[in-house]
Amino acid sequence: MAGRAANEANGDVYRVGRVDARIARVLGLPAGERTAWLHAHTIAHIVARRSVTAGEAEFVLHYLPLTIHRPDIVGIESRDARRFRFVKFLTSERRHLHVSLKLVSVGAIEARSNELWVSSAFPLGRRSLTRLLRQENLHTVQWEAER
Repeated sequence: MAGRAANEANGDVYRVGRVDARIARVLGLPAGERTAWLHAHTIAHIVARRSVTAGEAEFVLHYLPLTIHRPDIVGIESRDARRFRFVKFLTSERRHLHVSLKLVSVGAIEARSNELWVSSAFPLGRRSLTRLLRQENLHTVQWEAER
């Protein structure tokens, strides 16, 4: 992983969060593969492809770690079992955030491991959420109230 460490030093790669162990079990993630990474190119992709305004980009980046760690809805994408959906309703903002993570194989064949990478993230409107809930096999997460 020396290559990634060098990239981190250059500011190209960001550790954005860790998937909760309970969510990892629901999604069938390998035991040690719970840290989520974000590449600088993905940030540009989010802004360009999703037509995200500067304010929306700030919203996405600000709440990305919370959405990954404590989502309200999770699931495996039907079109690609290596991709996972995380959705969080942010009460203070009165809107949803959708984050897609992709499990990527890295390393030599004999020492293969996996990493979770943010592939997309964007504000999710009510109609889009309704469509997503109808089309995908998603799970609602019930978190216990924090004391």
